[in-house]
Amino acid sequence: MKKILLTITLLILVIGCTEKVYTFDDLRDIGFEGGDGSSAVDSNRFVGTYEYVISEGNAMELTRRYPVLLNVIANRFEDTKSANEYKEFLKSNPQTLSGYHKCFINNLYIGLKKDPNYSNYQKVCDFIAIDIK
Repeated sequence: MKKILLTITLLILVIGCTEKVYTFDDLRDIGFEGGDGSSAVDSNRFVGTYEYVISEGNAMELTRRYPVLLNVIANRFEDTKSANEYKEFLKSNPQTLSGYHKCFINNLYIGLKKDPNYSNYQKVCDFIAIDIK
């Protein structure tokens, strides 16, 4: 009985503690365009665009909706640990990709090219994180 209980507990821990490993197809599914991945060298890098729709107004009435087309780059890592190591590298070398807002979602790094007409990049990152799950 103890072995069965231990096996069930381990199974629940393994299933519950694993993080989703995302691919570029997951990004394409939520509206990213580009990054055909035809080159073997660039199989871990995505360069393209993402159209984010800004909505203004309140919950009862949207007063305005307008799209913002953002240029993006994304790197896919094998696991979250590798992505976190890259995040630490970027913190220690802030000049690297300085023209991009940096988003990390599990094993993905997404860089949003900064545009002088838009400033709320963290909101876009939060939206992508919710939409991709």
